[in-house]
Amino acid sequence: MTKNNTQSTTLLDLNLEPFYERYYSEDTAYGVYVCYNLDTEVKSEDYFGFGSTTSFQEVTIVGNFPRLTIGKKYTAKGEIVFHKQYGEQVKIHSIFSPESNTQTDEQEFIRFLVTDLQFKNILKIYPMPVTAIMDGTFNYKKVKGFGQKNYTLLKTKVESNYNNMKAMSVLGGYGLKFNIIKRLVKTYGSADLAIQKVMDNPYLLYTEVDGIGFKKADQIAQAIGFDFHSPKRILAGIMYSIELQESKGNTYGLISNIKQNAEDILNLEIENVDEFLDSLDFYVDKENNIIALKKTWQCEKDIAEELHRLNGAETTLLFPEEEIYKYINEIQQELGIEYTDEQKLLFHEVNRSNLIMLTGFAGVGKTFTLNGCLKMLDKKIKDVSLAAPTAKAAKVIENSTGRKASTIHRLLYWSPDGFIYNKENQLDAEIVIIDEISMCDIWLFRSLIKAIPDGCKLILVGDPAQLESVATGNVLHDIINSKCFPVIKLQTVFRQALKSGILSSATDVRQGIKPYDSKSESLELGATKDCRLWFGEKTDTAKRIAMIYKSCLKKWSVDNIMTIVPMHKGQSGVNELNSILQAIANPQDGTKNELILNSRMFREGDRVGHTKNDYLANWLDKNYEYVGIDGVFNGDTGIIREINTSERLIYVDYGDKIIEYNSGNFDQLQLSYVITCHRSQGSQSPVVIMGIDISAYMNLKRSLVYTSITRASQQLFIVAERKALSMAIHNNALVLKKTFLCDLLINYKKDFTTA
Repeated sequence: MTKNNTQSTTLLDLNLEPFYERYYSEDTAYGVYVCYNLDTEVKSEDYFGFGSTTSFQEVTIVGNFPRLTIGKKYTAKGEIVFHKQYGEQVKIHSIFSPESNTQTDEQEFIRFLVTDLQFKNILKIYPMPVTAIMDGTFNYKKVKGFGQKNYTLLKTKVESNYNNMKAMSVLGGYGLKFNIIKRLVKTYGSADLAIQKVMDNPYLLYTEVDGIGFKKADQIAQAIGFDFHSPKRILAGIMYSIELQESKGNTYGLISNIKQNAEDILNLEIENVDEFLDSLDFYVDKENNIIALKKTWQCEKDIAEELHRLNGAETTLLFPEEEIYKYINEIQQELGIEYTDEQKLLFHEVNRSNLIMLTGFAGVGKTFTLNGCLKMLDKKIKDVSLAAPTAKAAKVIENSTGRKASTIHRLLYWSPDGFIYNKENQLDAEIVIIDEISMCDIWLFRSLIKAIPDGCKLILVGDPAQLESVATGNVLHDIINSKCFPVIKLQTVFRQALKSGILSSATDVRQGIKPYDSKSESLELGATKDCRLWFGEKTDTAKRIAMIYKSCLKKWSVDNIMTIVPMHKGQSGVNELNSILQAIANPQDGTKNELILNSRMFREGDRVGHTKNDYLANWLDKNYEYVGIDGVFNGDTGIIREINTSERLIYVDYGDKIIEYNSGNFDQLQLSYVITCHRSQGSQSPVVIMGIDISAYMNLKRSLVYTSITRASQQLFIVAERKALSMAIHNNALVLKKTFLCDLLINYKKDFTTA
């Protein structure tokens, strides 16, 4: 596999004075100006560090920036472009006026870069701190508790963010965070234009800026004094109502429900909803009362087309059918096993089909069968790519197959500009196997299948009995229910698997049977006694989990113990239990730095998890030196290696990289001694401690218990309130997601066959 070549782009440093406005649009902020070049020689530097110089007296600049003032001086960065009609121009990347800063600008700017105590001490000596730093008169020795290391770091931050000062002064007052403001300035090219955009329509923060939700944008809008009944606010409210549906896994909602929810969110009545339904942002089917975000509908439509493309591509039998039987017999003799007829079907289907779905429950031998199939494919295929939606799931399939596996993000090579492998630059692979496909949202799945070339075989693996994913869409079930592609369903649970208390309990629970019949408070299940069960009252759950956890640490490491509960809140929820288990696994010994974030204590040595995909995280090496940009993704877990209490920084080691956390991304970090069942999906651990009581009443269902049980590979401990566990096992309610994909797949096939 090879990556695309990077092309060199030359950036010019310019000092300009506009003298003629050729064109400017207030709506798009696009302008064309003719300017004097105030330098006799224009300095330039390309991305690879090779300097050069270019000279000219006048220059035409184009791009998105605020309206410029004729005769005013500006500093800019841009690249030379050539227009067919107008010739050589400079496309502006950023532009600002280096006019004098106010005291307020400087103080608000510095507030973003230091701690509260440092801020107060600096202002006592330097009321214009930025000016003092830039002109070299800042003496850090005069500032209480401010050493040379602090000053060097502050100076670097001031110099690298100087162009953002005005935006930080204005927008920071409305509660926008440092990283968000930097992103705004970078997106719009200047601080002035970023301010102008936010003031004209603060809801652009919600629709165009990652990390700003509707509620935050609405709060900022009200602080600015934006019209409460503005159509821009109503449109954003409808979009947010649809996104709330997406957060539950749905890809569309009913128009009547979306309207009612939007009215509740906005606290007003939407009288002319049809006017908003015509927005280009929405896909609307009035006949069926359906509304969705246009981009979401398009995503599922793309998936349907891409799956049929892969399935319909020309395929050649890898082996003559008679050889398949020979290879199956050879593998059976080598391993001393015998495949069932349904397992043998996978060997034949992989040979003759391009797209195969492999499903099955715990104990039916999905991986066992897949491994045998891979042995056969090794005779003809060299490039097999294995991947899964999360790092934990990738590790599981890597361990079970003995072959290198990665996340889907790693397979497609994420870069700041998007995935390197895509529709135009597809993977060089003959077979792609994706495990835990039920966890994959529609956005990632679309990126994946677009990057798979015609003729490449795609095998999707999943367990339909697991807890429904919270990801947008229903990829696994929609593909199965469409009946458009071959599905291999493994249903026979092996006798040796049933000797395990873990697997026999999982099988019973999946069938709605309680794996116990005794009224004892403590039980051992299975011939191998690898499942232990304690019953007690709700008030005893947390205490019992803590006792078991402490006992397990005598035999297993922290990394080999997973504690799972249904909810975040409550005495036996993730939040409280994380604090309890933290004190057991990583107590304060007087040498570890600590930091309190959102009322939660973080300590050096803590096990933590990342909660949101961050494609542009700064990657550091073991010496905390900057290496580059590398993604850290939802579900990744690591260890806190260092906490800088004075700068309020946390450094988390993810094994192959260290990521710095600051005020801009603290909300993406949480303790992970205890996790919810949803967050445990795709992962596996030698030891699992499962807690369940009536406080999780709304979440008690069979798939939750089954998923929790099947995370354990060696030992399972269940701490339960008897009533709660019984209710969960007998509740087989399924969440029926509202999605387009199944119908799109079916209709595409009909259209194709009748064309």
